[in-house]
Amino acid sequence: GWKLLGMAKQIGLGEAAIERLDDIRASLEEHRHGGLTGKNLNLIRQVLSEGIWSKVVSLPNALMRQARADQAHAPVKAAVTAQLAVAIAILSVAPVRLTNLVSIELEKNLIKPGGPVSPFWLTFPHYDVKNRVNLDFTFNEALTKLIDEYIHDFRPTLVRGSNAAWLFPGVAGEPKTANMFSTQIT
Repeated sequence: GWKLLGMAKQIGLGEAAIERLDDIRASLEEHRHGGLTGKNLNLIRQVLSEGIWSKVVSLPNALMRQARADQAHAPVKAAVTAQLAVAIAILSVAPVRLTNLVSIELEKNLIKPGGPVSPFWLTFPHYDVKNRVNLDFTFNEALTKLIDEYIHDFRPTLVRGSNAAWLFPGVAGEPKTANMFSTQIT
């Protein structure tokens, strides 16, 4: 409905016709289904089945141990492993869309409002979220420590001299692409 209304305005359709389209659009909104799709609900049911979720939430610590072990002889591989550990840990407590995950900027979306020793908060204003809802997540001490370790010990290897503030840097000062990150996380 929104797309048709936008196209009608763009081509200069008359005001009466635009009002009629807007009325149709509004009536369609009443029939919109909220919540998750069936496909996503099925995936959530699988992940929350017995034994699977505990493996998911323990994975970031295992990945970070592997990153520490690899850091001296394979620093880039170790940094990518630490990056994945942080991404999975964040997603386990803040289920954001991948486009939001890769766009996390330090001191903009990932903040410590209580000062340097306080826990991280992940925040996205409504205009940066697909469904136009503000997102705010407070992280616990363990996740904050994991993120701090990644930022201080591993992220500099991935930034490669750029001063970009992306939590998950990609190439040429840009954030990591959603496609690449999805593949790596999987």
